[in-house]
Amino acid sequence: MFKKIVCAATVLMTLTGLGAKASDRFSRDKVIIIEAGSESRSSRRDLEKRIYRLEQAVRQLQDRVFDLETENDDLKKEDPNVKKFTCYIKTNSKGIFSSTQKSQTQAKAEVMQKCSEVIRFGFECDEEKVKCGE
Repeated sequence: MFKKIVCAATVLMTLTGLGAKASDRFSRDKVIIIEAGSESRSSRRDLEKRIYRLEQAVRQLQDRVFDLETENDDLKKEDPNVKKFTCYIKTNSKGIFSSTQKSQTQAKAEVMQKCSEVIRFGFECDEEKVKCGE
């Protein structure tokens, strides 16, 4: 029965939480702590209180996930003024491998990794053969 209550609370919170900003719903300072329920019989009022606290905890988790996803989206937006480096390596057997990164070292490392994943024991993925530019 306890699992059914938790599932119902989760569905309810999901349906009612759409569209509102996380900071508008609950304070971030107060973390809601939920302890495991006992198997003994509880009064209806105790169960209602527990459901309410579970709903609050689920809402708080949803808000945090939403905030983290929003922060990640902001971090993913790239500044067009940032220099990017492109490195490539041309192989005789498997063609060209390339990578574009914010640093030349990252781009070079990624190209060598891509090449070595395809050409396991070849000399074609040597660092000396990698060419880079902005």
